[in-house]
Amino acid sequence: MIAGCSGSSTSPSRQSDPIPGLAGTAARLNGNADQVWEVECTPIDQSTPRCPDQGFRPAQRVLAPFSEWLAPPSGVGWIGVNDRATLPTGFGDQRPRYQYLYRISFDLTGFDPSTARLELEWAADNYFGGYRLNAGTYLGELAENRQWLSFKPLALRSPGAAFVAGRNVLELRVMGDGQTDGLIVRDFRGTAERR
Repeated sequence: MIAGCSGSSTSPSRQSDPIPGLAGTAARLNGNADQVWEVECTPIDQSTPRCPDQGFRPAQRVLAPFSEWLAPPSGVGWIGVNDRATLPTGFGDQRPRYQYLYRISFDLTGFDPSTARLELEWAADNYFGGYRLNAGTYLGELAENRQWLSFKPLALRSPGAAFVAGRNVLELRVMGDGQTDGLIVRDFRGTAERR
């Protein structure tokens, strides 16, 4: 028999490996600054006062979480624009006045992006406004209020998710009223096959 010309073809299965760089919120800190999660705050309309800081910057671990927020499990914590998760111009009226984009970057160099998958659980205050991968369209509608009481699952897989070779960016959008607006992510994991 000539090598490579057998009657049945079997291809070796490739093993999925963990995607490096993924971490829950406040899992990797430098002081109070999250080392992997960044946040950007913008007002939703022109009648809302501007956020004190513009552009993406390291998210901050919330030192005294809102009393109704679920208690953080070991190894993660709530994050916000500052250690109080409250803006000086906050309203506290539970209307979506500010958009917070929380983002994390991870690298798929050496992986087959078509085999990538991510899973995480989140909770947010006030409203979860969906997610997007690599500056695509936001997916998911504005969730009901009181999303801070329990964790909700989120899973992304190819081909529905547009993973790319090299640097990828996942954004989670939270809408809030400027007072106690935060996010927590736990059990964040991902796998992909090596090239």
